[in-house]
Amino acid sequence: MTSTVRALSLALLATLAACAGSRPRPPENVPVLPPSLIFRSASVTGASFEGVTVDVAFEIENPNAFALPVVRLSHAVSVDGVPAFSGNAAAHAAVPSRGIYPVTVPVFLPYGRIPAIGERVAAGRPVEYQVSGAVGVQTPAGIMDLPIGWQGVMPVPRLPVFTFEGVDVGALSMLGLSFDVKLRVVNPNAFPLPGGHLGHRLAVAGTPVASGDQRLPQVAPGGTALFSIPAQVNPVGAGAGALRAVVTALQGAEVPVGLEGQASVAGIPFGLRLESRIARR
Repeated sequence: MTSTVRALSLALLATLAACAGSRPRPPENVPVLPPSLIFRSASVTGASFEGVTVDVAFEIENPNAFALPVVRLSHAVSVDGVPAFSGNAAAHAAVPSRGIYPVTVPVFLPYGRIPAIGERVAAGRPVEYQVSGAVGVQTPAGIMDLPIGWQGVMPVPRLPVFTFEGVDVGALSMLGLSFDVKLRVVNPNAFPLPGGHLGHRLAVAGTPVASGDQRLPQVAPGGTALFSIPAQVNPVGAGAGALRAVVTALQGAEVPVGLEGQASVAGIPFGLRLESRIARR
């Protein structure tokens, strides 16, 4: 290889190495005329125990000679003037050049992040909410946010209904009393009830005997499900009240059983208080 060829080869390799280590220059900014947005409606199109889906419909007018993709809808929700949550919803649409294009974006509004949602659901009171946000439009100069806002009403789900279905006594002696508290949960809604949990306290004859956290079953729309809470009374550890309860049961009389606690389903908390009796044996 001659010196001239070698020099040219080295120069070429140096040029390629320099290109590989450098970043391509971004294209020059293209002048963008600002698009305009017209809000049309926000309507509830789906509901579950977790929240509601609101379809937000609007129109965007594009005065430019190129299409503008709509990429997102950012939103911040407040209830009674108190900020509740914020988020982004993906959008997949493009506004043609020099045209008007209708866009609908589904936005999910979760119940569990609304202040005092348990009280609102227990009262059966719909939630009035306000939204401020922006529609993000992709332009050659970056994402341009167009302001948008609306207010609406979220229907709330109905709380599940719990009832006593009886008490199964397993073992009964002076050493203790073991039993299963059977409960039924009814889902009054037209959508499934997801599983949850129940932090509970059990009392026998007015004396607290057990506490714990019980998983709640899933329930089909309009359906019911049964579950049991196991408990045991130890007269020695639980005290004189529990001892009297065991003695009362041994004598063949009914024994009152009470359950109270705090349940939570899909982030919605609600209180629970039930009373029953261990049947005469």
